[in-house]
Amino acid sequence: MLRSITTVFNYRVLIVFSITVAVFFACKYFGYSLENNYNFFSIIVVFPLVFSITSAYQKRQSVLLYISMFRSNIKLINDHFKSSNLKPTDMIKVQKLLLEISNENLNHLRSNSNETLNKVRKCIDKLSEDIVRLKNVLTEREVSYINRSKKELNDCVEILHSYKIHNTPKSLKIYCLLFIYIYPFIFVPGVLYNNLDSALSLNFYLLFLSLLISFVLMALYNIQDFLEDPFDNEGLDDIKLDNYAFDDSELIGK
Repeated sequence: MLRSITTVFNYRVLIVFSITVAVFFACKYFGYSLENNYNFFSIIVVFPLVFSITSAYQKRQSVLLYISMFRSNIKLINDHFKSSNLKPTDMIKVQKLLLEISNENLNHLRSNSNETLNKVRKCIDKLSEDIVRLKNVLTEREVSYINRSKKELNDCVEILHSYKIHNTPKSLKIYCLLFIYIYPFIFVPGVLYNNLDSALSLNFYLLFLSLLISFVLMALYNIQDFLEDPFDNEGLDDIKLDNYAFDDSELIGK
């Protein structure tokens, strides 16, 4: 519970807090207040922020689907080869290659390099070569099943790569961040409307309310930013890639 709250604290929260405090005391000092229509400004700020969070969450759910399919197809290919009449030496080579595909793809999702993606693609090409090389040992049905699973495996790799490199439109994120920083200039004068000469206790309450609103908006932005890349392990809701990895005993069936 405590970590869920502290995770969203970063330098952006400190910036918006500083802006809010500065605007609050400036308005008090200069006697400035303004009657605002908060429904209008809420649409300007909250609506695009919620839209971007929803988009990032849907991306995360899609990633969960395809990474699960990636794991299941490796398992299917492994099972199809195990049920065939392959020699033990050929079986070990194929299974080591499947293990390499799994490890290289998870490493690629953790990294930001295209070189890791090329390694995954080369491993899948090797798998295609092995299927052709072992075609005489496999039945026609086994070849069909393996090729279908290999195609789905390749599709999952490419789709996961697309999710990795394509994020929420940057213009929308900049828009949200800009208006969160501007919002204290709109909200604080409204809070102080008819309250410029209020008691000290009420001033503390109004300042706390202003800081709370600023924190909630920036916290939502930070949550969206964490959801943006579900592979970097910076947010609480990031995908635990180790749960989709294979070890020797599982893959080779020891």
